[in-house]
Amino acid sequence: MADFSDFSDFSDFSDFSDFSDHTTCFDFVEVHRWLRATLTNAETSRSFAVMLSRRRVIVALLATAACIAGGCAEKGSTTSPPSTLSARTVNNVRYGPDAAQILDVRLPAGRTSSTPVVVFIHGGGWEGGDKSIFTTADLNKFLARGFACVNINYRLASVPLNVHDPMLSNDVSSALDFVSQHASEYVVANAKFALVGHSAGAHLALLAAYKYDPQHRIKAVASLSGPTDFNAPDFLAVPTIMGLLERYLGVTKAAQPARWTDASPISQATGTSPPTIILHGRLDGLVPFSQAASLHARLVALRVPDDYRLFPTYNHDLAYATILKFPDDVWDPTLAWFEKYVK
Repeated sequence: MADFSDFSDFSDFSDFSDFSDHTTCFDFVEVHRWLRATLTNAETSRSFAVMLSRRRVIVALLATAACIAGGCAEKGSTTSPPSTLSARTVNNVRYGPDAAQILDVRLPAGRTSSTPVVVFIHGGGWEGGDKSIFTTADLNKFLARGFACVNINYRLASVPLNVHDPMLSNDVSSALDFVSQHASEYVVANAKFALVGHSAGAHLALLAAYKYDPQHRIKAVASLSGPTDFNAPDFLAVPTIMGLLERYLGVTKAAQPARWTDASPISQATGTSPPTIILHGRLDGLVPFSQAASLHARLVALRVPDDYRLFPTYNHDLAYATILKFPDDVWDPTLAWFEKYVK
């Protein structure tokens, strides 16, 4: 029978891969002493020696010692160390050849390759506005909850420049493509997006989520005062709206009514559309709250998860002009929605 009385030298046991994951869980000096006592004095060690090779005994006992010491991971499990990445901001990054195709990137500290990305799309009647409408205070709400933030500009509708639908939507898709392609550089998820838009930006966010996302990268979308139905009579009756839509679409409703329907998010929603939160002011005089109510009813019929918030005292800007940022009662339910469906 093999002699187990001397375990002072483990040099011939070069492969301890079976318990290498446990080496930080206990003190090998104490294990060595325990092995000597166990194999020298325990009668059961002779039975082990008969059945097992010397190496297998040590492997089995060391694994047992690891369990006795406690605090060890189960075999085969992996625990990633916490991320030590610091916060990072990169402004005015080009995602396309046009001067308007730029975006800002705000990255939270401690991010990983699973960190979701929230893309912000400004409003301005499709022919105006800028990404600066979403302030540092707005973005910080999302960063504090572990989301990366991408705030985009896009080409604005223009008759002289011949910029019309779907070029604005193409820019939104290009921005998502850019972030996906640079996900490893930014250390974020490459296909886990949430979209937030205000007014015309909300319309573009909804279209991106319902019509232009065959890869299903967009996991949730938030509409803040967004138009949803370009055929609704009460919407078309609002002064300036008809002209805005004609310049955005590049055609009149009489000439190509199908184009107006195709550009309406309510017409593009399906049973596979991503979960949608709709936030609207009852006093909105530019985009009637019926636009939000109609989309909500459509999503309910399609059994798409949705959350409809109608604020009785807010108008189109959702109190933005008063405090120069969007209020907490807009962002808090939006964040809760994204944490439920995106993270």
